[in-house]
Amino acid sequence: MNKNTLTKVGGFYLTRSEVLTEGRAEKVRLSLRIACEDSRVRLLVTKGFDKANAEVICATASKALTFSVNQSEGQRASVEIRVVPPRVFYRETSWRVGRYPKLVLIVPELTELNATLANVADLVAHEVFHVVMIAAGDIALGTDEYVAYHFGLCGQLVAVGDIMPWSMPGFSLASVDPNVVSSSSAAEKVRDELKAYSGGAPIEADSALGQQLLSKCRSTRPGVH
Repeated sequence: MNKNTLTKVGGFYLTRSEVLTEGRAEKVRLSLRIACEDSRVRLLVTKGFDKANAEVICATASKALTFSVNQSEGQRASVEIRVVPPRVFYRETSWRVGRYPKLVLIVPELTELNATLANVADLVAHEVFHVVMIAAGDIALGTDEYVAYHFGLCGQLVAVGDIMPWSMPGFSLASVDPNVVSSSSAAEKVRDELKAYSGGAPIEADSALGQQLLSKCRSTRPGVH
């Protein structure tokens, strides 16, 4: 789970980030901070994390962040990505204050690097979309989960070059948290629509469907949706 709440106080933004992964109870020490080439992106990882993988994650996150920011008419954002081992329990709430939204996100390091990268691209594009559109003053657009899931898909197309069947949005979930219900319901709707168009096959960025998705995202701006 990644949940970010944005509050503007004077000329500053307070970003509250809640991150959660579920799994076995295990002490997770994210003791290594990695500054990416793109200063808007940094990683927090476990000691000994593969340097080459970190560089690729940085580049992927940068492309996805840039895509969403470019649709927001001059807004800025930064992300701290916490990469945790797969299937472990990790939960934290943090606050960041700045002139622009500063997100904390969490991703598990999956067995296949390509799967991790697809997750990073989708997550960064999706969550950055939310905060930059809200910062731009379009609350309705910034809180629209259906559109945000499309931005996650576009993030995958621009950052990794394709959307694989296993990297499509998930299914609706029953929960006492209305935000979880709303988000997961939108995810399932987008997934069903995408599978209907693609037949469940991979979608390449330069395919007709890939270009259609990218065009839809690029036409979405504050006040234009």
